Amino acid sequence: MNGTPRGKTAATVKKSTPVVVHNLIRVINGQTPDMLFDGYTSCPMLVREGEAMLVEFNGKGELTPTLPLVNPLQPSYFAWYLEDVMLKPAYMTVLRGRA
Repeated sequence: MNGTPRGKTAATVKKSTPVVVHNLIRVINGQTPDMLFDGYTSCPMLVREGEAMLVEFNGKGELTPTLPLVNPLQPSYFAWYLEDVMLKPAYMTVLRGRA
């Protein structure tokens, strides 16, 4: 993959892809890679029906929240809704080969 020490999630792929593409283009052009990926990943953790935590962190394990409405250390309905209603159907579509 990309040497990510922690999660290998869709969020990791989304965040690391521009770094990989940039560095690949540089190598093709005879230059050295000059961008580093910080190891970002996102872990939606379902607590119970209607509550989840959206924990985002970098490769050092430091919290790096990207959604100001979500406290990564507090379960919330919004994080659950995001995971269960929005992200889960997208993941299932990809697993079925329809994306």
